[in-house]
Amino acid sequence: MKGSASPQPEGKMVNLDAKSVSTEATGVKIKTSYVTAPKVLPASISANDASPHFISIIKPYSIFKHFLYIPLAFAKSNGWMNRRFEMILMDEQQRSWPVRLGPVSDDHIGIHIGWQKFKEANDVQVGDIYRFELINNEKIPVAYFHRIYSGKDAKQSP
Repeated sequence: MKGSASPQPEGKMVNLDAKSVSTEATGVKIKTSYVTAPKVLPASISANDASPHFISIIKPYSIFKHFLYIPLAFAKSNGWMNRRFEMILMDEQQRSWPVRLGPVSDDHIGIHIGWQKFKEANDVQVGDIYRFELINNEKIPVAYFHRIYSGKDAKQSP
């Protein structure tokens, strides 16, 4: 993976974009994907991490509509529903970006103000897999945006 501290072979790629597939033996439908991603996530990205976080894929609307959805379960568990507030979003170079969160539709919450500048400065692309980690949830929450996998790298692969 790009930016890893030690040279390791690239893992097999798996498909993450939704497409229904059924197996003949069971007739069960399974969702698969057209977006490639590493089969194994780095050891630093485990379910045992203490900080509240989620892992997601950048979708086209996050690029073209200039907002990043926050999963409702994550927003609810952190007391963010029906609120508009400022947050500090930190990138991988430890730069801080002031952003605003709030409702982006009747049933979604997201980062809207400041997201465009953040994504442009960090070259966020459709298909990027990222980890959003809440570092603190005080008056002005601080979160860390860590790109796990770049969709740009997948486009350059033969």
